[in-house]
Amino acid sequence: MDLLKDVLEWASDRIEEAGIPPGREPNWALQRRHQAEWMVPALASVADHMRIRLVVQTMQWGLQPFGPCRLLDLGTAYGVFAVAARALGCEAVGVDWHTPLPAFEAPGITWERRDIEAPEPLGGPYECVALLEVLEHLHCHPRGLFRRVFGALHVGGLFVGSTPDPDTWPEPVPPSDLASMPDALPMDQRPDRHVRLYTPDEVTGLLTEAGFSGIVIDRTGAPRYHWRAQ
Repeated sequence: MDLLKDVLEWASDRIEEAGIPPGREPNWALQRRHQAEWMVPALASVADHMRIRLVVQTMQWGLQPFGPCRLLDLGTAYGVFAVAARALGCEAVGVDWHTPLPAFEAPGITWERRDIEAPEPLGGPYECVALLEVLEHLHCHPRGLFRRVFGALHVGGLFVGSTPDPDTWPEPVPPSDLASMPDALPMDQRPDRHVRLYTPDEVTGLLTEAGFSGIVIDRTGAPRYHWRAQ
């Protein structure tokens, strides 16, 4: 874990050197103080998945070079997780629709301005998809997004995510009925804020409904929890 923290700090330095969007400096400083809480466990899951992928491919196809692990970072914000994943050997695509796209450029990293709540395919196929501290910002019912993530992954691909835990999150977020969330909503009616907190059982249900299995929920990282599924 210490090595992954170092990778995260290295990625943060690269993002900062390239320039933080004007007016976003306080938010960036806040994220940098806390981002290891949700990014390090996700990086560990990606690294484990890459090792298993290499072993399985070697057993199937023998000792030969394989293509890089492709990773999609949904809600990439400042791009730290995508850059860190690239440092681990992934080809990373970072997507956002609220935060200005990162100024950092490097081979193997692509930034895209795209509305992930729009009912459009996410592209792919990818080996890994990350949804870190994003679920709680969604204004539309997440079942559509989870299904699109499942469709964007290779068979056996990894979906990792994190979101505030309603039982330990310190800020009040008004409760809302999941079933009443709309399937679509115009962008100008979706401000960037916490909309709803999800229980682990709700996330498990969304993952199962989308077709995922091997679901693991880790609640040891209060005040947020993490999931991984394939």
